[in-house]
Amino acid sequence: MSDLTYTQTKGLISQLGRDEVDSLVKQYGIEMLVAACELGIQADSIESSYHGFSVSDKEFVQDMLYDANGLGELPHYICIDWDATTDTIMTDYSEHDGHYFQA
Repeated sequence: MSDLTYTQTKGLISQLGRDEVDSLVKQYGIEMLVAACELGIQADSIESSYHGFSVSDKEFVQDMLYDANGLGELPHYICIDWDATTDTIMTDYSEHDGHYFQA
């Protein structure tokens, strides 16, 4: 389990306030805040840029596209190059320890 450093904690509290930091920890977990700090996400945009947790870039992209576009089960004759799609989409996202943020 990752923890915020003293400096990261102090910076987040000074920018967002203790109540907002506590709220983010309760909603998303401490690991998400650690990931945001490690990626250099601005404190005031952590929540709005956060897009969730996934075990891999490819799974993140697949889940995001299926959810965002309401894609159901695709017919067997439709083939998607998930590696190329992932490479393209990941240019707009950053990841740390499975936590994804839009750049």
